[in-house]
Amino acid sequence: MEGKAKTPAGTGETPQESKRRGGSAAARRKRSLAPKLTAMSQAVQLMYLICSSLN
Repeated sequence: MEGKAKTPAGTGETPQESKRRGGSAAARRKRSLAPKLTAMSQAVQLMYLICSSLN
């Protein structure tokens, strides 16, 4: 790993590698969470509809 500059975050990626992958590690985590959050939102809405139709 000699000769590679470390990022401030200490991930071992050069800034060029980080850009190619799509930004910081935090930004990648947020993108990977987005589909899970929308699925959870849809599930909650569906449960709300089912529960409200039971009354």
